[in-house]
Amino acid sequence: MAVDQACLIETTESSSEMHELRKSAFSPHAHTVRRLEREVSDPADRRSHRRHEVSAQVHVTDQASGMPIHTRLSSLNYGGCYLKTENPLNVGGILGITATKGSHSFQSRARVVCHDPGEGMGVMFVDTAPDQMSVLRSWLNESLERLWLTTERRRTQRVLVQVPVRVTGHNGFDSFIEETQTRKISADGCSVTLSMQVSKAQPLMLLNLRTQGITKCEVAHVMKLPDRRYEVGMVFVLPDKKFWPVAFPLSDRSTVKGVA
Repeated sequence: MAVDQACLIETTESSSEMHELRKSAFSPHAHTVRRLEREVSDPADRRSHRRHEVSAQVHVTDQASGMPIHTRLSSLNYGGCYLKTENPLNVGGILGITATKGSHSFQSRARVVCHDPGEGMGVMFVDTAPDQMSVLRSWLNESLERLWLTTERRRTQRVLVQVPVRVTGHNGFDSFIEETQTRKISADGCSVTLSMQVSKAQPLMLLNLRTQGITKCEVAHVMKLPDRRYEVGMVFVLPDKKFWPVAFPLSDRSTVKGVA
């Protein structure tokens, strides 16, 4: 496992979502909720958003000394990023970060939350201005859409199969739960049909009703259908090779009719 994959930014978002699942009359079985609670409490799984590889130039400054730090952007998400550098700051250090992609730049202060000597550091964004979050959101939305379209083009990475699932999410202050079926599944996520409109990068909880497996996803693609419903493409926040109990084809094949 690469060092930056082991260094995760701590959040409480997943814990609050588990609380909502527990309160719901449609919650999955108790043992499934307890299993996910254990995963959320594990420091190795405290990731609220999928990590993205974004091609951007980055300028980093140590706020205490004002000295620039030679570094390279390794991965990026809504909460922070991982910076490759031979001279990482200690945990708690404060940085100034400017990332530039094309004609747009993202600026924020950041706090070091993990330190890997000779390798790099994981940082959490702090005091980020709303207009800067809009820039970051647009970059990550593009990355999600690119991942989804790449998977769609590679027929070997997906299978057409209907699996009963339950989707849980929030629209503003209101929560929703909808049972549906997948249209396509892949090692990275799935597409489903929803009557509820959702937006790109929106976090959703996905429950596999056959296995009672549950995982967090982000919306990567939304397309309105003629019947006023929506085809929604979702990608897993954390890799989960066991969520779909199916071996994905190594070469192009026809539709798979069922999942064991």
